[in-house]
Amino acid sequence: MLADWRAWFLQSFITESATAPARAAFTHDATLLAYSMALGVLGTYASLELCARAKDRRILAAWPWLFASGLLLACAVWATHFAGMIALETPLKRGFAWTPTITSAAFALVCGAFAFTLGGVRPGPIRTLAVGAVLAAGAIVMHYLGMRGLLIDADIAYRADIAAATAAGALISAAAGYTLAHRLRRHSHRIVAAFAMGAVIAVLHYADMSAVIMTARPLFAPELTQPPAATLTLALSAILGGLVLASLAAVLIDLRRAPAGGAQLSPASEDDVIVVPSPGEGFSESDGIVIAPSASARD
Repeated sequence: MLADWRAWFLQSFITESATAPARAAFTHDATLLAYSMALGVLGTYASLELCARAKDRRILAAWPWLFASGLLLACAVWATHFAGMIALETPLKRGFAWTPTITSAAFALVCGAFAFTLGGVRPGPIRTLAVGAVLAAGAIVMHYLGMRGLLIDADIAYRADIAAATAAGALISAAAGYTLAHRLRRHSHRIVAAFAMGAVIAVLHYADMSAVIMTARPLFAPELTQPPAATLTLALSAILGGLVLASLAAVLIDLRRAPAGGAQLSPASEDDVIVVPSPGEGFSESDGIVIAPSASARD
């Protein structure tokens, strides 16, 4: 089985000049393309809100929020990808094989949840790069597994140069997005970031699709009974919408349970202001150390 995957990998990533004359044309439905981007924005926004609830907690209390945040971000990436697959228009397309499609979704979800949990509450540069690598790997493997689930009367290969460029873009954008998730303090900033991150997710997917080289098979397979695009779109909306609503409900409940004075303070970070008074400044030695909450704790 490993040999089969190795052969597929070596045969799939080729140069444009090798098969350009045999390329079969395809396009995307413009409405579904916009819809795929909207799914990315919605899921990303929920992820950012969940991550915000983890910032001022001790690590054990923060883990469920980080886990859920990574899960929602992965959902956003996969939903954008699958909506893009639904939007694909070509007479060669026959539907989807559900085993690789579901496997691709599961792989992305596991990588997203693991990456955010691995990062912790206050990730440093090394952890941020590690999280970005896990997120990018999850997105890349998810995409190509999902492409294996596309039932189409064509052989599919990929331009190696575009595939490499989008892989690098996935790594950079994953690390940048994870950094934003931990640094954004205002609700309005998270909304703006969600639009930007959702757009980046969509751009990377359709850039990956621009690397696809389809060569039509001479013998078409028989027609398959598949759910129509409208049904798949509604199901996708229901799944992601339900997860987003559940996430935002959890955020609202947590906000209502927060102490009246603000969020719970976590141990002092490098952003906290630590004042050590001296007796000469009008304090006695028994006054000790006063820790003023940072901007993150006051948000």
